[in-house]
Amino acid sequence: MLVLREELFSRFEKLLILCAKISLVFFAFQLISYSGLKFLVGLPENMIPGLDYRGDWYVNNLLFTLNDNAQFRNSGIAWEPKGFANLLVIAIVINLLRNRFSLNKGLYILFLAAISTFSTTVFIILFSLIPAIFIVNFRNEYKGIFLAMSLIFGALIFNLELVGDKIFKEVEEREAHFVYLEMETDQKAISLGRFGSMQMALMDLPKNPIFGIGMQDKYRTDSEFTHLVYVNGIADFLSRFGIVGIAFLLFCYYKSSKRYFETMRVKGSIYFFLAMMIIFFASAIIINPMYFAFQFYFLIPAYNPIARKRFNLNHIDQIKQTRNNAL
Repeated sequence: MLVLREELFSRFEKLLILCAKISLVFFAFQLISYSGLKFLVGLPENMIPGLDYRGDWYVNNLLFTLNDNAQFRNSGIAWEPKGFANLLVIAIVINLLRNRFSLNKGLYILFLAAISTFSTTVFIILFSLIPAIFIVNFRNEYKGIFLAMSLIFGALIFNLELVGDKIFKEVEEREAHFVYLEMETDQKAISLGRFGSMQMALMDLPKNPIFGIGMQDKYRTDSEFTHLVYVNGIADFLSRFGIVGIAFLLFCYYKSSKRYFETMRVKGSIYFFLAMMIIFFASAIIINPMYFAFQFYFLIPAYNPIARKRFNLNHIDQIKQTRNNAL
């Protein structure tokens, strides 16, 4: 991040477009013959001793992942569809900002790949927060129309089973896995879910509400017979680093989101900030290197005019003026 600065976002977008192209080809074969593709994708694991991971239900060849729990979803290069979806929606935002919200081939590819993940997270961000970024950057006379269309479309998306029903189900079952605190089981790990993770974090927070319990899990509530996995990244962060830690995290991401949008001369950084928080609420990936780097992006000094010209950032103002004139 310190060396590449804004160019890192451009390279990330290009890499995700390439990964999305590859994933869509694999995904097409996945829908035609899941078992056949699973055999081909799993060849490296089957041929090289020591590469086998998670038994027979999960295979990966670095370019694509398949697991029996997501036979009709696109996992791409990630460990599961949700992880791939998180990367794709960030790349979509970068693409929109770099191209001043104009449609382009890369955007179509990213969008199709994101839809094929069938991720609740990506549907919420893709059809609520990204349209909000789009709306605030249009001239006032068009905002009402786009806002009405966005609200109607958002309501329809929320009624989908993988969005509204899934969220309500997780809320209702937030304590379902707490029985494993004392129950014997042969399972090595059990997911607490998004809301269950948050409820467990709030149970541990009183142990050290200011600075959290730290990275040592011996202070965390767990089962004697299995490992309770925090799916919710914000809950995990709150439990480990307390109120001070979560406040610092929110501050850093707000500042970094604002800084990137200001650099790209675009409004709506608050919606990108909210998108990142939704991603973290759904996935425990806050300390992933890429997300960790963006957390401290706002500390990097701004580019000088020569550097802006080198990375082709000055053209943004020209495109914006041309688009406004056309509207």
